[in-house]
Amino acid sequence: MFEDMSYSYFEYLSRSFTQQCPTALAKKLGIYKIITKQRGITNQFYVLLMENILLGVDNDVIKYDLKGSKRNRYIINAKPSEVTLDNNFLYDQRSRPITMQYSCKRLFKIAIANDSLYLSKHSIIDYSLLAIIDPVKKTIRVGIIDYIQQYTLEKELESYVKQTLAKEDPTIIPPEQYKQRFRRAMEKYFIALVPDNDMSTNEILTKTYNAESINWMTKEQARYYAD
Repeated sequence: MFEDMSYSYFEYLSRSFTQQCPTALAKKLGIYKIITKQRGITNQFYVLLMENILLGVDNDVIKYDLKGSKRNRYIINAKPSEVTLDNNFLYDQRSRPITMQYSCKRLFKIAIANDSLYLSKHSIIDYSLLAIIDPVKKTIRVGIIDYIQQYTLEKELESYVKQTLAKEDPTIIPPEQYKQRFRRAMEKYFIALVPDNDMSTNEILTKTYNAESINWMTKEQARYYAD
């Protein structure tokens, strides 16, 4: 599968570096075929070597694997060092998003849009965002991982059977739907609410909400709209 998209993959990464296009893809460093022989039996398997996003992080960081789906996305009694899922994230954060500086959120949003568009064009699904949150240093590190599953005819048939015959919500959805769901989730999980060092709150409001200031509703106005 990677051989079919390898040219466009390296072209995409090259453009991200030369043209400074934001990307959050964890880089693929190599694909290896390993052959073993034991008692006259030969076995072979493939290993994909990817960028280690966890390199250099502290032991007390919180790690989430985020897809934007809520079905089967909760780990019960998860260990402190374990990578947990979307519903764990929502529960831990009390359904409140992670706040980011405006410039960081802008780059993050562009990277998510770029990467999800590229992956959907190559029919890639089931990728996720690995988010590493350091509550002590108040930093976050992210990267898109597991972008190796292609939406094949077999996957499409499985989705159709579950949706029409078994009356179940499909766990596998087409690349375009997966892209839109992933984007919506990242918009909800992370928001721009922290001014940059050289940016005032009014500038945040102007760029994000197209408003110079917020006019808070009075009790009298609330009663009027309630009626």
